[in-house]
Amino acid sequence: MKIYRLFILLSPFAILFLFSCQSKKGVDADVYCNSLQKLEDTVIIKLDSFFQSTRFRAFDTKEYFQKAIDEIDIQLLNLNKIGYFKEDSTLFHSLDLLFADIHKVLQSEGIKIVELDKSLLLDYDKQKINQLDSLESVAIEKIYNFQLRFDSVMVEFLHRYGFDVELDTTQYELKD
Repeated sequence: MKIYRLFILLSPFAILFLFSCQSKKGVDADVYCNSLQKLEDTVIIKLDSFFQSTRFRAFDTKEYFQKAIDEIDIQLLNLNKIGYFKEDSTLFHSLDLLFADIHKVLQSEGIKIVELDKSLLLDYDKQKINQLDSLESVAIEKIYNFQLRFDSVMVEFLHRYGFDVELDTTQYELKD
C-alpha cells in the first residue's frame, strides 16, 4: 500500500498580499475577499476530512462524504447572505461556481469513492486500493484546478481595488 498524498489544506495557493492600497475602497475589498476565502476554507476542510476518512477503517467515509456535501450547502447560504461586493459580482460568482463544481465532483467521483471504500470493508485487496487511490487523485486534481481558477479571479479582483498581489503556486503539490 502506498503512502498517501498530501491532502488539500485550505487554499492550494498562498496569495501574497503586498498592501499598496490605502483607500477605504481597497480595505473593504480586502475584508470582502477574506470573508469569501473563509467560506472556501471551511468547505476544503470538510473535503480534506472526507478524503482522509478512506485511510482509516474507524471512520465512516459515507458520513464524511455527507458532511462535505452539507458544508457546501451551508457555505452557499452564507455566500448568498454576504452577496456581491458593491456592484461587483465577479468574486461572488467565482466562489459560487467553485462550490457547484466541487459538488459535481462529489456526486461523480465522491459517490464512487464511498462505494469502493465500503467494498474494501468486505474484501480488502490491492486492486481496490489502487482503484480508490486513482479515484481520489482524479477528484483532488479537479478540485485543485477549480481552486486555482477561483484564486486567479481573487487576484484579479484585488488588483482592481488597488492591491499588489501575487499567486504563489509553488507552495503546494499533490504527491502520489
